[in-house]
Amino acid sequence: MTANVAPRPAAVQAAPLGYMCHSSPQKPRLVSAVAIYPHGIEVGSSFKSKAKRHNHTPVRGEINGFSAKARNRMLWTARTTDFAGFMAFLFLTLTYHDNWQGRDYQRDRDNFIKRLKRRYPDAVYLWRLEPQRRGAPHFHILVMLPHAADKDAISKDLPAQWHSLVDKGNIHHKKHGAKAVCLDSGYKGVCMYLSKYSAKIDASGASKTLKGKQWGKSKDWPSKPNMQVELDDKAEAQLRRFLRALLKARRNRSSLYANTIVQGHTSKVWLDKESEVLAVCRYVGTLKRE
Repeated sequence: MTANVAPRPAAVQAAPLGYMCHSSPQKPRLVSAVAIYPHGIEVGSSFKSKAKRHNHTPVRGEINGFSAKARNRMLWTARTTDFAGFMAFLFLTLTYHDNWQGRDYQRDRDNFIKRLKRRYPDAVYLWRLEPQRRGAPHFHILVMLPHAADKDAISKDLPAQWHSLVDKGNIHHKKHGAKAVCLDSGYKGVCMYLSKYSAKIDASGASKTLKGKQWGKSKDWPSKPNMQVELDDKAEAQLRRFLRALLKARRNRSSLYANTIVQGHTSKVWLDKESEVLAVCRYVGTLKRE
């Protein structure tokens, strides 16, 4: 005697390969988006899906130290900066003398930035907080101006503002509390200086003693993509293979991983040479025509 077997649901019977065996079929994958910057390219999820995903207000947890992910985000910001509209570049190092313990150094940095914007309203900046060997906090700040300015005057004015803000009257702090270096205009000089002095990973863990944000930038920092396109799955796979071949063709094979940041489905690739940027733009143009 055979037992009565209930028929399988239609949704399960007709489930093709690649779909989950549930009542609702799997949603198709979103179209991938490509953003090309002056010195980098980002390949990831759709711009529309990003807008929907970021409608809610994210909850920021407690920040302890300068992580590798934070370093990658800061360097990516520098790599994707459009330096073309700026003519004056200044790199500041702001320190304390002996009065740093118990101070609200994040408030000191915020007050200094306010003074900077009042004196130079069209300036943009990027800053990094870093601990010294003695444990005292100090800041690295990159300041860029869109007009030709008197670099000598600015390199004296801004350190004087920091001195009057945190340790006025201390002759030692006036002499050693702030340092200003004028950088050559262009992408390479700024990024090399940032990589050397502002993107160091703290292996000792001393940065975990510094609470709050470890780096930041002005709201008008010029880091918008020059070109944005959307590609289907096939074109995205072709572009990823092209980028991998481009990195492998470099003389330094270690750049295959050193110049790539992977976050989930999103890949960010640094393009150091203008020829690489032009080659990527041309290849993306052919994918769009297809």
